[in-house]
Order: sequence, then structure tokens, then C-alpha cells
Amino acid sequence: IADQKQGPTLDERILKIPPFSNLYGHHPSSSINVKFIVPLADHIPYNTLSMLYAAALTLRIYNGNPCCNDVSNNNEEDTDVILQATDLMLSSCPVLTSSITDNNSASPKGINHTSTAQALQCSTELAVKNARLGILPETMSHSIDNMSNESSKTLPLSSSHFTKKCLEDLVQISRNKRYVLKTLFIAVDLLRKSAAICKKQQGKKKEKHSKENQQQQQTASNNTKIDRHIISLRKIRKKVEFHISWCNIYWDNNNKI
Repeated sequence: IADQKQGPTLDERILKIPPFSNLYGHHPSSSINVKFIVPLADHIPYNTLSMLYAAALTLRIYNGNPCCNDVSNNNEEDTDVILQATDLMLSSCPVLTSSITDNNSASPKGINHTSTAQALQCSTELAVKNARLGILPETMSHSIDNMSNESSKTLPLSSSHFTKKCLEDLVQISRNKRYVLKTLFIAVDLLRKSAAICKKQQGKKKEKHSKENQQQQQTASNNTKIDRHIISLRKIRKKVEFHISWCNIYWDNNNKI
């Protein structure tokens, strides 16, 4: 999924999913030794729906898996696609971005959905909000049901038709556990690649600043911000992997959305 030429197959990745019993009770977005104070079992299925919706929306916007782009050849356009797709996915899923705990608390903070209706309402409302704010890639594909003749900045996410299509995608994905796992794996790949790209860009900036003899204090401040972003991406990836482990054991293909 992450790399069509060399990456593992879906079955190989499924076989490597750690048992949920090894993860539950540990905070997926922090150190593995930090345990939950508040059990999250009741929230997991609905939080998973939110993640799936965000990933499905991203896949529809980009007409497929953005991770299929080969960023190893330093193609700036492909790199930008990965970063933009990751930003779009995260902006569409508050469960991922707002549930990271601080270092002084073991209890999860942020949004945890308690019902299917709440998860879907939050997801669709965010989609419309993001469209109005212009949080969309500038070079997005327009082959969504012949809607390409209108504004790329407002049409896809503000369209009730597009929102309906995303919900239909979610329904189809949720009816097959393999589709659920594959979609979440794509989210993992996006987060992993984005972190790697940020790390690589940070290295280039360090080298450039060193050559230009810029002030060390400013350079250190920029590096700290990038480091925090990379750490955040890694924590969010761990959160998705936590939900993948749950889905591998407990996801029911007969779930009704």
C-alpha cells in the first residue's frame, strides 16, 4: 500500500498487526508505558468511523492513494501532494488531532465520539467548514461526477452531493473489514511519509542555514517547531495503529451506518 513496488501486501500487513490486548490500556499517542485512566472501549468504534471518513474523503479528493506517489526521487510536486493530503485528512478528523495528551497527564483529552450519529455529523460539518475556509489542495483532481467545471476552491466539499458520496464511500468501506484495515493503513502511510518528508526538509534547512551562517537562535527555534510537528505526526500514527489493532479483532462487517 505504501509502496506498490516494494511494500508489503495487505495480507502481510494484517499478519503483523499487534494483538489488541497488548495495546489496550496503553496510550497510543504517548509512551507505551503511559496507561489510560479512562477506558476508551466505548469510543473506539465511533472514533474509527471519524478516521475512516477523513481518510475516505482524502482518497476521493485525490482520486486514489496519495502514497502511491514516489517521493524518493525528490519530486517537489509529489512531496507537496503527500503533505497536503495529510493536512486535509487531519483537518477532517478532530479525533486524531485533539486527543493527544500532554506530558503531565495520562488521561485522554479532546474529542471522543459516543455514537455513530455524532461521529458522522461532526465529520460532515467539518467537511463543509473546511470548504468554506478554503482548506483544500490547490491542485486537486476534478473528476468527481462531472463537477469539474466549477470552482475547485468551493465545490467539492461544500457540495451536499460530494458529502453524500463520501458517506457512501464510508458505508462501503465499513461493510468489509479488509477495506477498513486498508483505508487505515493508507492513513498510517500518509502520516509516516509526511514525518519523513518533514525530517528531510529539516535536514536541508539546517545545511542551508549552516552555509549562510544565520543566527543560531532563530535556526534552533525553527528546528524545535519542526521537531514538535514530527513528534505529533508520529503520535497520531500510533493512534491510528491502535485503532487498526482494535478493528482487526472486533470490527463487524455487519455494522450499520
